[in-house]
Amino acid sequence: MRKRLLICCIGLCASVFAQEATAQQQSLAELEKRAFQQLESGKTDPTALAETILTQAGNRPSIYVINANTILGIVHKNKGHYVSALEYYLDALTVSEKLKDNGRISASLNNIGIIYVLQENYKKAIDYFNRSLQLEEDLKQPLQKSIRLFNLGDCYKELKQYDEALGYYTNSLLIEKRLKNPIGIIYAQLGIAEVYIHTDRLADAQATLVGVAGLLKDADLEAEVLYYKLKGEEAIESNQLSEAERWLKKAIDFSQKHDLKNELLDVYFLLSKLYESNNQPQLAVVHYRKYIELNNELQSNFVKNQLEDLTYQNKLNRKQLEITLLQKEKDLAKENARAMQQLRQYDWRIMIFSVLSMLFVIAVVFLGVRRLTTPR
Repeated sequence: MRKRLLICCIGLCASVFAQEATAQQQSLAELEKRAFQQLESGKTDPTALAETILTQAGNRPSIYVINANTILGIVHKNKGHYVSALEYYLDALTVSEKLKDNGRISASLNNIGIIYVLQENYKKAIDYFNRSLQLEEDLKQPLQKSIRLFNLGDCYKELKQYDEALGYYTNSLLIEKRLKNPIGIIYAQLGIAEVYIHTDRLADAQATLVGVAGLLKDADLEAEVLYYKLKGEEAIESNQLSEAERWLKKAIDFSQKHDLKNELLDVYFLLSKLYESNNQPQLAVVHYRKYIELNNELQSNFVKNQLEDLTYQNKLNRKQLEITLLQKEKDLAKENARAMQQLRQYDWRIMIFSVLSMLFVIAVVFLGVRRLTTPR
């Protein structure tokens, strides 16, 4: 009967704990779903939901912790808070490695590489992209592999190592064509075309851009303005200045319409270069001034974002210090309670020892007196 009761109690406790765990999983899953919906819509900041997930999940590694850190990394990356974004991506990587989840390890490595690209630390980015690519070789996810190859091509292009860049772009293009993915094909071809322009292979650049033109209806905004810019750059290198001016002005109109300031910066510089080559110094100066003004604005925004990031980091550090201090106070209180308990135990032992000693002395005295008073 006792064994049966014990088994019933254990079963009941296990059932309760299982129900609580299931409820927590459902709660985390719902929070995660809402956080991703807010991130994708772009209308609401998912930071609060992601932080709630981390709080509820606690220190136990889980997919929810990985995804919450990834969401926070994306949010801060989009704000230009690259240091904070990097820390969240590194936390996601650490948990992914603990769970031995190679898919999420690869995604975290790729995200970290992107942050280093934004910081223009291309050699560091290459290291992370290569680590991610090695995992993708075994994961058999061709689209993810293509993305890593393209990212590596971008890094080598920025480092002006054009042979390496062309190799990675070409391998990415082969995968995208096999998958029949138009947007992937467009970006790979744009990367290849840019390499051809910078290596003076203008006929190859023209042919590649013709291929992009046939897919332009499937392009996103960034790809479309990049196409216009590269058409203008290729025309400048081919000494077709009026054609170049037409494409670059089209790029300006498109960039201004869709607020694509980063691409607009390069277009202003190319136009100033064009007008200088065409012996139109006044127009060259006008566009170079626009280039300088926009560059100063972007740099100012960058500095502002970094200051905001530092402020956020200081708040996090202060919060962490407060948590650490509270934990130390709790630990100290526990230690004091333990010490007081030990003192009380010592007091009891001393008291018991004293009582026993007194009884012993009394017994000895009693026996001694009795012996002395007992007639022989």
